[in-house]
Amino acid sequence: MPPLAFPLGGVLGEFRVLDVRVKEIENGEVAVAWTAQAQPSPAAFIIAVDGRHYRTVHGMTSYILKVDPGTTHTVEVLQVPSAHADVGYFPSGLFTSTQDNIIRVGWAPPASVTDVESYRVYWDKGEGTVQFTDDYLLADGIQEDGSSSYAVETPEIAADTYKFVVRTVDKAGNESSNTGTTSETLSKYISPVTVLSATYSAITNKVTLTWVDPAGVTNLRVYHNAGDDTKPYPDYGSLIATVGSGVQTWESPVLTEGLWVFGVRAYDGTAEEPNTQITVRVRLDASLNEISGYPAKPILLATESAGGKIRLRGFVDPSAGDGTPDQIKFYTNDGAGGAVDYSSAIATVDLIKISDNWFCEFETIQYGETARKFGARSVTSDGDESENATEQTITPDSTVPPQPLSVTATATR
Repeated sequence: MPPLAFPLGGVLGEFRVLDVRVKEIENGEVAVAWTAQAQPSPAAFIIAVDGRHYRTVHGMTSYILKVDPGTTHTVEVLQVPSAHADVGYFPSGLFTSTQDNIIRVGWAPPASVTDVESYRVYWDKGEGTVQFTDDYLLADGIQEDGSSSYAVETPEIAADTYKFVVRTVDKAGNESSNTGTTSETLSKYISPVTVLSATYSAITNKVTLTWVDPAGVTNLRVYHNAGDDTKPYPDYGSLIATVGSGVQTWESPVLTEGLWVFGVRAYDGTAEEPNTQITVRVRLDASLNEISGYPAKPILLATESAGGKIRLRGFVDPSAGDGTPDQIKFYTNDGAGGAVDYSSAIATVDLIKISDNWFCEFETIQYGETARKFGARSVTSDGDESENATEQTITPDSTVPPQPLSVTATATR
């Protein structure tokens, strides 16, 4: 099973990336991709695997991880300003080493912090009563620095109910008398569903999901992406349906043209497990016929090159499709305003797979200086082709610039 992946649930909400998703490729290679927040920009992304620093990358939104084949891991991604992150930067306390054995305690400062120097956090260690002694001091000396919120984390602890009290401390060492407790029950996430599959009916134009329930499940929750092929992952913020335990199947409403990605999460009455890797996909054409085995569509970039040629570059997110692409096919139109001719490729180029950069490039023949459209499709080794990339229109330039005038040479020292 590939790693679990999810947005970082930290106190720095503005730095959490969106829609972390993974796809197992082969031989322990796993593609992880995410959607960056608008700010900060430019950004760096800190990738943690099981709470440990894996890599810090700049300006990327996907990466290829190498893990032991068949193992399960927790992958988290944090977005920070690029200027503040070198390859060794790794903020402690913002990543969990295990998904279900740490509690984060957060609080806001009082209305006035004039007489507040720091904060102390006490807990009950799961014994039922908070003790205000050093033995029950979870955190001390959390400095008041004007922040709007603060947080500390427990060490790794067993599933149980825990109580916490936060107190303020002034410069003289006086401590507030707060005894109001905040309780949190820590319970392990239930296991995800297994054997999730999708069957599409060309008669009803509906998809039927089936799966095997995990032990202890109360209900299953179904999500999808509304057929939006620009977002090839379920929207886990919008619940589509709830299915009781033991049913193990769900039929969709009538679908429309597009790429439909479905995910199912298990709920045990307390918490919903956060898997993002267990999904199924159905792609439908304009006639609502199913297209299977397709890879993700590429991103196409076209730039001018000398002599009236065009340099075409294709980039592919390997986690976004059903099939794994090996090549990109490039296409063009007649240079006179016609449609791109997808029946005849002008080039088929092997993808170069380096880290998260799956790309290729190609320089065309010389064209006339009229606006020309270009298109692209990614292709698997089995010949399955993606949807069309967003077409690019560019005008070739073969005009030689004018020569400089009045060239002189003067001896000097």
